[in-house]
Amino acid sequence: MIGWFIYSDSFTTVVSIAILFAQSTLGAPKAILLGGAIIVPLFGGIGNWLWTWAQERQGWSNHRVLMMQSTLFLILPLWGIMGFFTPAGSFGLQNKYELLIVAAYHGLLLGSTQSTCRVFYSELIPRGHEAQFFGLYGREFFDRKTLNNLSV
Repeated sequence: MIGWFIYSDSFTTVVSIAILFAQSTLGAPKAILLGGAIIVPLFGGIGNWLWTWAQERQGWSNHRVLMMQSTLFLILPLWGIMGFFTPAGSFGLQNKYELLIVAAYHGLLLGSTQSTCRVFYSELIPRGHEAQFFGLYGREFFDRKTLNNLSV
């Protein structure tokens, strides 16, 4: 559970930081930000389909898919870090058009990662406690009473 909160916070933070970086550092116009807002869910649907297809075709476990996705998520911050070591205006999240590429890449991973995390989480829940654990997972009932009732 703690791992999920850390992991979900990380890919949610990437989006927030990317938007702030695009506005403040790159001076991206609202059209590019809007394009990114359209591209992410569009590619999220495509990514869901692609990852499901690959998982079924290759016979990968949910755990393996999740590890592959988290590894591929590492490329996003590395891409930004590369900008510190490349000439200005070349590569490493220094150009406005790169934001659209990042949005597409992030979308390919985001939807499928959230889906895979939910499926993997459901495999770990003890039978008969699904409602309690998914309530905690959804952060809807995150209070002391719920936590006390989770003693399994």
